[in-house]
Amino acid sequence: MSAVAVAWVIAWTGVTGAIVGARSAEQVDGWIAASRVRLSGEDLEEIGQAAEAAAHIPV
Repeated sequence: MSAVAVAWVIAWTGVTGAIVGARSAEQVDGWIAASRVRLSGEDLEEIGQAAEAAAHIPV
């Protein structure tokens, strides 16, 4: 899942990198995998809609 999150961030025009932090080596491995993830326009739209919906959920 972390690979998809990083891939979504770097898919945006003008974004040249994502700043992430790790608490374990396994997290770093997940982010490295993001360089191989290719998200379609449909993927980006679906993730964007989910993020927008989540932003309106009271905490």
